[in-house]
Amino acid sequence: MAVRITKNAEGLEITSTSNPKYGFIRVEESRMVFKGRFATQKKRSALIIAEIEALQQTLANTPSRILPGHIVIREQLTPVNPEDTEYGLKIAGQTGVICRVEDQPIYIDTFYSEDPNETDVFIQHTNKEEIKAAQAQEVVNEENVLE
Repeated sequence: MAVRITKNAEGLEITSTSNPKYGFIRVEESRMVFKGRFATQKKRSALIIAEIEALQQTLANTPSRILPGHIVIREQLTPVNPEDTEYGLKIAGQTGVICRVEDQPIYIDTFYSEDPNETDVFIQHTNKEEIKAAQAQEVVNEENVLE
């Protein structure tokens, strides 16, 4: 697999952070996702955060803008950022409902990995009824808007 370095809305490859010493690049890959015998093409993206100098060096050494490796999805029951427990919450579609296991929220993180053995980790949510009810309400709201 190959991961492509992308540009931000301003056309730059490196985006600055609030700390002038650090920045990030956004990487993206496209891969086939299989459900039974049916497959669809899906895009994944992740941020690589580092010191600006390291990012500049990476770009200088990567004229093709293609990095070896892949983007991994990891779901977990601990916050992605312990200082911001809202960040990374797994939301069920457009419902606004947080996916949970019992009373624990599920967090989702994506990251770049050069390790070909690193695999995705998914957690099955247990609040299916709450999500179905929210989806049914969405349908009702859409029907009311169309009338």
